[in-house]
Amino acid sequence: MPALTSIALADREATPVTHTFTPLSLNGGVAKFVNNASGVPIGFETLSASLRLVGNRYKYKQVLYLPVVQTETINGISLPKVIRANFGSMEYVFDASSTLQERKNLQGMMEKSQAAALTFINDMVVNLNAPY
Repeated sequence: MPALTSIALADREATPVTHTFTPLSLNGGVAKFVNNASGVPIGFETLSASLRLVGNRYKYKQVLYLPVVQTETINGISLPKVIRANFGSMEYVFDASSTLQERKNLQGMMEKSQAAALTFINDMVVNLNAPY
């Protein structure tokens, strides 16, 4: 079982920024990490990961939540407010008889499928262009 530790993820800004997620909790088998760089809890970026055995299959799920916060002023009172949020979710399902190499291959191929250089998927995700 891996110990909870900080996770650093670089974004795709012109000058990439590293977002560091520190462990927050481990509840019901779900590890939760936050990037509290905003200083405002409603604006914390969140990464969660879980692994569970369902029948003869292992299910790994990962979710990344990236809120966008603005300060809203009403009657002279300023409060931070989430104006929108973006989510990413990934799930792997492995048969209990899968080999280590099979799991490495699936994870590696999924990782490579998200590269900017793979324009088909990148265009769908980043540019919101439907395939034709």
